[in-house]
Amino acid sequence: MSQITEHSEVIDGKTFVVYKLPPLDSNDLLIDILRALLPMAGSVAGGTKAKGDSLLDLDIDADAMAGGVSALVAALDKPTIRNMISTLEGVSTVDGQKLKDQFPIVFRDDISSMYVWLWFALKVQYSGFFARWTNEKGGSLVDVLRAALFPQASPESGS
Repeated sequence: MSQITEHSEVIDGKTFVVYKLPPLDSNDLLIDILRALLPMAGSVAGGTKAKGDSLLDLDIDADAMAGGVSALVAALDKPTIRNMISTLEGVSTVDGQKLKDQFPIVFRDDISSMYVWLWFALKVQYSGFFARWTNEKGGSLVDVLRAALFPQASPESGS
């Protein structure tokens, strides 16, 4: 039984196929992503206050948001982005050809297409990881945020 599944998406009329990275390569890239996301999330969370009973009803301090965006941009520097792209192009094809060989041609006319492909490739690699991280009972990121922002709410009270 094959464990290699192809994931395809048409972007600007071209068919991109992305395969999962080998586990340790995937882990290395995930560490880079978390190094970028966690300081940003910490900065934003530090400046967040609940205005109501919902996670969607939050007051986020502008300075905290600016600090979070600044941390994200600093973490996603040129070498990190290039490494991310290089790693993911190695497990991608475009119209049946290795993306690594076609990369300079495929994205030359519209660099925004490169970011659409990059987002697709990242979703292929990590959507399951982040879905599990945020949805599992008892370990949910949403539950942690809710408890931190709404300490008066509890499962027993139904709020």
